[in-house]
Amino acid sequence: MKKVKRCTNCYRFLGESAFGWQKDKRYLKGGRACSVCKKCCRVKSYIRRELNPEYFKQYYKDNTDHLKQYSKQHRKDNPEYYKQYYKNNPEYFKQHFKRYWKDNAEYKRQYDKQYGLNNRDKVYAKNAKRRAMKLRQSPQLNQEEKHRIETLYRRAQKLSGDWHVDHIRPISKGGLHHPDNMQLIPANENLRKGAKYPEEFYGK
Repeated sequence: MKKVKRCTNCYRFLGESAFGWQKDKRYLKGGRACSVCKKCCRVKSYIRRELNPEYFKQYYKDNTDHLKQYSKQHRKDNPEYYKQYYKNNPEYFKQHFKRYWKDNAEYKRQYDKQYGLNNRDKVYAKNAKRRAMKLRQSPQLNQEEKHRIETLYRRAQKLSGDWHVDHIRPISKGGLHHPDNMQLIPANENLRKGAKYPEEFYGK
């Protein structure tokens, strides 16, 4: 039978999963369940930060390394929680990252540059998808199909010489951004082919 307890702040009766865990070496289990539910804790924490911005700003500055390490370990130990939280709050994260990158424009430029150098296959695949989306020629892809596309771009980077990932039926002429419509061909051949159909270019 599912255990239920009452939050001492909002007085609701909730399941155990609605309460956090408070570490305390005085207890045999190394801690105890919080008496206040997670939702109330978040609200109280938000209010404290809003009322004492300078205190928390200084606290973060004085404990940066510790807080980063704690956050990193917590994400590692609770991947499903963060995955679900991100899924349930898309608009919050959209605005959060928008503000963050705006306030850290120079860092973002350096990050994007380094990411592009380390992940050219993913960047090329993403850019190709963006071009296809503009022409509304990108169907909904499953993970296996996305992986096939990234693999094509990865192979293009590893092959000796200059190779391109080509859309067999050009996107500008109705071709889809889908692995079944993509092939690896030499770069000079792809540039000459342009937006021609294979039968036009190869004379078949």
